[in-house]
Amino acid sequence: MTNFYDKHRPQSLDDIVFSELQTEFMLKSIASRDRHCDHLLLHGTNGSGKTSCAEIIAKALTNNGGLLLRESYDDFFKHKELADYVNRNNFFYKSQSDDRSVIIFNELDKNTKLHNLWMLMDEARSDLFVIATTNNPLQIDAAVRSRCEKHEFKRITPLQFAPRALKIFEAENVDLDLQTVHQYLLQHSNAVSDVRDYMRTVEMLVLLAKQSRLPPLDAVVKTPRLAVVV
Repeated sequence: MTNFYDKHRPQSLDDIVFSELQTEFMLKSIASRDRHCDHLLLHGTNGSGKTSCAEIIAKALTNNGGLLLRESYDDFFKHKELADYVNRNNFFYKSQSDDRSVIIFNELDKNTKLHNLWMLMDEARSDLFVIATTNNPLQIDAAVRSRCEKHEFKRITPLQFAPRALKIFEAENVDLDLQTVHQYLLQHSNAVSDVRDYMRTVEMLVLLAKQSRLPPLDAVVKTPRLAVVV
């Protein structure tokens, strides 16, 4: 059985909850090919959507085909003549003149041997698009950081996550309004809650709602008026 998080995993950048409108605009323009980016570094707190965002952008640029290199950092750098390896991959799979192979390195800060990466980022820049994620960008070699367009993913608040939660409730045929959803998220979150925590709360509430056992809302919880953006 598919778990709840996988069932409602973001399928497009419209499903990602961004903390900043500028970040959303810039990343969507990359995914839609409206803007070129040499390499991309997504950094910020745990559970803020970095990994999902990286995966969606990579799939959008490669149509989830052969140009998407699904290899770990260590396995990728076992290839000899990496630039030639990437070039050959492009030759077999590219369909447009500006297509590049794409590879994702999650938690790049945990890899200590980055001296080869920044050289490859220059050498194969026209053939390879690197998307890296990290919680701590300062742990990544400065030469790698300087070659990337950087976007910070900040903690998502209950107010920001409420519209996304509402869509999930609607998909599960649970009838709640946006203000009520926000109140439930507030009531079941704290100062360090992240997207995964919100998803656990939504899953719990869906199960309770289907059993007609939704808990009462705390009367002291107050929420501003919210509007659903169509």
